[in-house]
Amino acid sequence: MNRGKPKKYDEIAKRLGSRFQQLPDGMKLPSERELVREFGCTQLTIRRALRLLEQDNRIYKRPSIGSFAGPRPVELKNSGLVGFLFPDDDIFYYKLLARMERTFFDMGLHPVVHITGSQPIKEDEILAYMTAHSVNALIAVPNCKCETSYLSLHIPVLFLDLFLEKSRIPYVASDDSSGAVSAAEYLLQLGHHRIACIGSTEDPSAQRRIAAVRETLNSNGLPLPRNLVKLGSNTREWGETATEELLHCKQPPTAIFCCNDLTAAGVMRCAKRSGIAVPGRLSVIGFGDTEVAEDLQLTSVNQHPGRMAAAILENLRLLLAGESVPHRTLIPTELVIRESCGTPAETAEKDS
Repeated sequence: MNRGKPKKYDEIAKRLGSRFQQLPDGMKLPSERELVREFGCTQLTIRRALRLLEQDNRIYKRPSIGSFAGPRPVELKNSGLVGFLFPDDDIFYYKLLARMERTFFDMGLHPVVHITGSQPIKEDEILAYMTAHSVNALIAVPNCKCETSYLSLHIPVLFLDLFLEKSRIPYVASDDSSGAVSAAEYLLQLGHHRIACIGSTEDPSAQRRIAAVRETLNSNGLPLPRNLVKLGSNTREWGETATEELLHCKQPPTAIFCCNDLTAAGVMRCAKRSGIAVPGRLSVIGFGDTEVAEDLQLTSVNQHPGRMAAAILENLRLLLAGESVPHRTLIPTELVIRESCGTPAETAEKDS
């Protein structure tokens, strides 16, 4: 028997210790699964190696987030503050916050809200501010360019609507793809073959929705031409500008799918100004099913903000209690049909 032979997890701990000491304090370490693949051992062996390093105060763990280089930082005081980071002032975010705020007081929490404008430098500065002012947790729609800043945070973090590929930070999101597919299929059922999309260059969720529309059209033997995809911002003004451009195409679309309701409102404003009847000559679908959609009788994809708010609150409660949180919580969507969509004019004329 080789009683003097070091156990495998001891050897792995030494190798990892040498590597990790080169990293800055607070940097997120590879996951246990990644280390299992690297060393060709069991997860239990990796956990024992990491436990040795944690006992030596060379790394520390955060539940549901992962392990980090360096000694565990001094625990922040209980400020009762929860940070919120939104990329813009979309009414959907306001609805979510309003629903959650009703519960925050009972939890002894107070929201601190910032709008980043999708500016990475501003977002990094806000994250530093949140840390300096001892927020207890952070709920954010993250910018992928700020991934390093998010991974170095020492507070519980929950992502909303988006997630970062390299992180294990939990997130809550609506089923964007399913919602976009239902919208595209509805337009196809009505007989539309030239469907345009309007979205934002800075919004990955908008790009996922457009990708789902493209895939649905392609699976039905139809293209989504590049000139029928307009990317700008999630604003009413961009909806108007993009629609002007689409209406001047050689073959203008008979329907427009918008990645949010404000953009769709801009489409309808432009159509009215141009003397184009909705839905007589142009069908329009939004995303979010906000009050804007109700007021304009706009067909839109409902993201169930009540269910999403409840999921965020429950995951936040688990995070603050140090309990395990599911990595992904997906909220189903539903197409709400109103008066902004109809049969394409050329089809209606053939049938009459």
